[in-house]
Amino acid sequence: MSKKIDDFLNDEEDFFSHDRKEKRRERSLSQARDRSKYKKSDQDKKTVEEQTLQKGFLRGRVLKLNAATISVMVDNTVFLCSLRGALKKEKTKQKNLIAVGDWVHIKPALQDQGTIHYVEKRESFLARSDNLSRRKQQLIAVNIDQVFIVMSIIEPIFKPFLIDRYIISARRGNMTPIVLINKIDLIDNDADEKALLNEFLKVYSSL
Repeated sequence: MSKKIDDFLNDEEDFFSHDRKEKRRERSLSQARDRSKYKKSDQDKKTVEEQTLQKGFLRGRVLKLNAATISVMVDNTVFLCSLRGALKKEKTKQKNLIAVGDWVHIKPALQDQGTIHYVEKRESFLARSDNLSRRKQQLIAVNIDQVFIVMSIIEPIFKPFLIDRYIISARRGNMTPIVLINKIDLIDNDADEKALLNEFLKVYSSL
């Protein structure tokens, strides 16, 4: 009797294992088909942007993110917007689908309200790893040309390694990093700190 029960359980496990594999395969094929619609040429993307604007949508830039709304500046008017349902379902490498600096197309509603229907391609980004999922990035801001890295020489203590991290983040996001050393007037009587600053300037200026 025990042998038969074991055989039954094994058959059942094989059946559901096969069923799970089939479902995973079908899901993968479905996702591949869904992703194919995003593999557009630059001309296709341009056409999408033109189509949304031709429908009466407005082009604006994201200024601020709140818990319930997204502030978008269109010319000199700020619209309080929400995300279109279809956009919320999109999966990306970023934790947040919208970031400060994004160029978006919105459908205006009552007075200063609207709905975001389209997000333009980003030229640059500043991001950090998400605390919960290292596979995802948390966007801080996008479409930035330059990043100013401000570091004091004293109070708080000078940290060249922290500057390195910021430089890497900036270059990785296609931005130009600019290092600003602050509070240099505090090192007049500190030979060690003055030597550290001179060495730093010598090395980083050559970079």
